[in-house]
Amino acid sequence: MRFLIFASDEFMWSSLAWRLQHFEGHDVRIFADEKDGSLKLDGMVKHAKTMGEALRWVGRDGYILSNDESDVSKFRKMGFKVLGGNKFTAKIENSRAFGMEIAKKAGINIPNYHVIKNIKEGIKFVKENPDQYVIKQEGDAPKAFNYVGIYEDGSDTIEQLEWMAKQKNVESVGFILQEFVEGIEFATAGFWMYDDWKRDDNGNIFIGINREHKKAGDGDTGLTCGESGTVARFTTKDTKLFEQTLEKLTPILKEQASDVCISIDANCGICEEDGEIKAYLYEWTPRTGFPISSLQEYLLNTEGGMFYADLIDRKQGDIDWKDEWGVVTVIGCGRYPNDLPNVPGSFKDQPIEFPFKIENWDEHISPNYIRYDSKKELFYLASEYEYIADVTYSDKDISVANDKCVETMKKIIVRAPNYRVDIGKRFKDKELPKLINWGYINDWHS
Repeated sequence: MRFLIFASDEFMWSSLAWRLQHFEGHDVRIFADEKDGSLKLDGMVKHAKTMGEALRWVGRDGYILSNDESDVSKFRKMGFKVLGGNKFTAKIENSRAFGMEIAKKAGINIPNYHVIKNIKEGIKFVKENPDQYVIKQEGDAPKAFNYVGIYEDGSDTIEQLEWMAKQKNVESVGFILQEFVEGIEFATAGFWMYDDWKRDDNGNIFIGINREHKKAGDGDTGLTCGESGTVARFTTKDTKLFEQTLEKLTPILKEQASDVCISIDANCGICEEDGEIKAYLYEWTPRTGFPISSLQEYLLNTEGGMFYADLIDRKQGDIDWKDEWGVVTVIGCGRYPNDLPNVPGSFKDQPIEFPFKIENWDEHISPNYIRYDSKKELFYLASEYEYIADVTYSDKDISVANDKCVETMKKIIVRAPNYRVDIGKRFKDKELPKLINWGYINDWHS
């Protein structure tokens, strides 16, 4: 089986590309538009220099896996087999306001929100309408702009907006202000196959459930980042959140995404209001993000390459997975996870020492923004976004899986290592019992 894994941006699926090639033996190529993306996994996975070269190589019998929110309809129209979105799926992620309105149309609970065109307008709005707000960036604005307000008078939200205004080239940055909903952040994902969801051999919808960690520091403190780690598992039995979100979205998907094969994640806040349990949609993610992409491949007992091919080929069933919680933790260094532009101090091109050679790579480590110099037999950072690798383990006990991740990360030697040591522990101790009690997770998952 052949694959072309590509991105129109900086190429965030390098860990999955590596796993499909190194652990499953698939013939993999990478194409990435941006300079940093073209360096990732250089010397480890072959790169196509142009999209045309990539298409000629993969042919109509191979598979194209798109890992970002782009509209890749043109490749489907050309007869290629594609995992990726269209204009509708791109818009529900890139325009948070549009995504919220689609959820509202589908009958899904959403927080009250306000569309803000620029930072100056946002400051004025909060001063005139004091409340506890969540700032959600639009499009490609830095994740560091995202902020969860603490005070009901909005004073800290105003301070965050004033700090944002001091950054470079942000005059026209748009965002939405969501009214704060104090809930347990929890998500469900399904694999959409043109007109139906991926199902197991018994016809049950195959879903993932996950708890993302979007703060860089232990105890969910520090900068907001793409992700510092995730707890997840596959199941066909925890359908309550799926029924409240993705199942309600199904009629709209049949109308707007009948040409699409894609993973769709509904990230929610679940809370108790006046004795009633409610799930509020926070955001849609119509793609498999990182680092969960490498964790999903690790949790599959079915070969990951075959799983993605079956999705694209509309094949139901024939799937197996580990009956365990998976934990993936991100290891970075230097200024990671700061994604603000023009921040000094990058360790790009610094050497990284892994406790093994490339030929006997550890299955628990998925390399990401790194490259390999075969002459020196050394690995180096390949991007100023200093994200080195994902580390994945699974176990019936979330804490055991997390602790194994930490022990493995300690063996990776790099200047100024940066990673969390508590992924999933708060979820296990404080949030999981509530979610079980509320019927969002079966107790046999604990």
